[in-house]
Amino acid sequence: MDLLCAYDLQLHKTAVFQNAFGIQEEKELNNIYHLTFQIPANDPKLQYLQGFHYIRSGDYGQTYRIVKVERSGSDKTISRVTCEHVIATLCDNVLFGSFIYGGSGIYTADVIRWLLSRQTMENWILGECDFNLEYEYSWEQENLLNALYSIPKEFVDPYMWDFDTISYPWTINLKRIHTDAAPQYYIQAGSNILDQSRSQDYTNVCTRLYPLGYGEGINQLTIRSANNDIPYLEATSEEITHYGIKEKVLVDRSFENAESLKAYAETAFSAIRQPGFSRSFDVVDLYPITSKEIDQAEIGKICCMTEDNTKAYITRTVRVLDDPGNLQIELSTKTDNVINTIADLADRIRIESVYAQGATQIYQHSKDANAGPTVAKGHVISLYFPSEMKQINKVMLRLKLKKFRSYSATTENGGSSSQTSGGGGGYASTDACEINGGNISYTINTNWEPSTEYIPTLYNTFNNDGYHNHTIARNWFMHSHTISSSGSQSHQHKITLPDHNHSVIIPGHSHNIIAGIYENSEVPTGFSVYIRNTLRTTVQATTYEADITQWLLNDHNLIPRNQWIDVVIVPDKLAYVVSSVFVQGFVQSRGGGNY
Repeated sequence: MDLLCAYDLQLHKTAVFQNAFGIQEEKELNNIYHLTFQIPANDPKLQYLQGFHYIRSGDYGQTYRIVKVERSGSDKTISRVTCEHVIATLCDNVLFGSFIYGGSGIYTADVIRWLLSRQTMENWILGECDFNLEYEYSWEQENLLNALYSIPKEFVDPYMWDFDTISYPWTINLKRIHTDAAPQYYIQAGSNILDQSRSQDYTNVCTRLYPLGYGEGINQLTIRSANNDIPYLEATSEEITHYGIKEKVLVDRSFENAESLKAYAETAFSAIRQPGFSRSFDVVDLYPITSKEIDQAEIGKICCMTEDNTKAYITRTVRVLDDPGNLQIELSTKTDNVINTIADLADRIRIESVYAQGATQIYQHSKDANAGPTVAKGHVISLYFPSEMKQINKVMLRLKLKKFRSYSATTENGGSSSQTSGGGGGYASTDACEINGGNISYTINTNWEPSTEYIPTLYNTFNNDGYHNHTIARNWFMHSHTISSSGSQSHQHKITLPDHNHSVIIPGHSHNIIAGIYENSEVPTGFSVYIRNTLRTTVQATTYEADITQWLLNDHNLIPRNQWIDVVIVPDKLAYVVSSVFVQGFVQSRGGGNY
């Protein structure tokens, strides 16, 4: 028999307990192993039994840590020591706060390593992992062991946690149990059976199971979206005929995804559709004698009972280490954690009190603005649904059309300007005039060339005394000259106008307009609704109320999160649109700060 040895917190060997007796090691599938033993109260090595110091059977047994030392016996001459497997060291660290990890591109082994990286001291590292799934997990105020053990509980295939505590850091492995594998251990009469018992437990038989996940009330997660809109799993018609309809509710609020919840529920349901079957055996442990692998009973191994050729895997072993060959084995067609999930309500209440949930909320988004009769000039309501809104029940749109509005006010003083016209306007001409007595005749000759600036017009006035003038009219000035003459004579006049420009000055000023709200004379009579540039409806009315939830859905029949969705109202005429959007949904209480 291997003797028990004690180790301090630095894993230095401190004592060997030759006087220890009643050494019992209990291993249970996917649970914390335990080791108990007794020692005389007057044993001088009792001083080495310190809290959280380590105990190991020989050099190759599993490592445990001391959690309780108590005196027993009428004279208190015996000390009883209780130890737990060192996997419990993960209970010493917590995930303080809310954490979400996993999902697409992050596999099972990655999640395990991430959790182990949260240890304050690296006691554990990951060895083998037989699963390669991309599940997303969330934890809040949870210790590392509970978080670690929650990783595979939604897997469809049976699994087991396996430990190597010989070398440090210790190694943890997540192994798949292949139920269709060849037997790895045999129980047979005339070979190793000492005693046996069998039982069938009808207490937890269920033929219709309603799985529920994260949330509360109408917003609590169901499996409808992953189960053809049916909220429950149902047994076969033969099972229902045999046992009737037996309904149960499976609640685990750590699930936030319908597919994951369904996968986990299917695993649990397969274990409770039939009465619980278990068989216990007292057997002779032949391994210490033969050292053959086929004679070594360990949890997770596939066992064959030769009496009826039934196969099951070992779920529990109890060995009395100081009584070689004393071994108890338990086989089961279901894992205990499935029954605990449904039956252990007290523990469920404890867990739910720790996990933050959330609440159903209703909030309003309002906007009032002018709009025109085109999509580009429509009334835009931009909706945004954050990822913290886990469920959206409905989105209601209410609106009213009114006359288009305009607003006016006094402009600022100013606006002065000084401008100079362009040069040009030059002109030259010669006039000839013949005066005979009182009758005047004249001829105007000009050598003026028309320009693009202007075309002058020449006017002539005269009287019988020979007094006359010539007037050249332009579009922005008048020019004239007077010539006096006596008697009959002929003469000429030469006129020259040089190129020139004109300065125009506009002084600073203000415009006073009466302030107010002015409504258009036209009255809108209807409108259209566009969402993601798609026409959803056209309404001939000035008031409207409707549930627009279905119009917001994407290709997966979900309202997308963390992106803008524009709802555009296009009136048939210029209009003033009064709108409100009401959203009812379940808002997660996690995330963000505390402001």
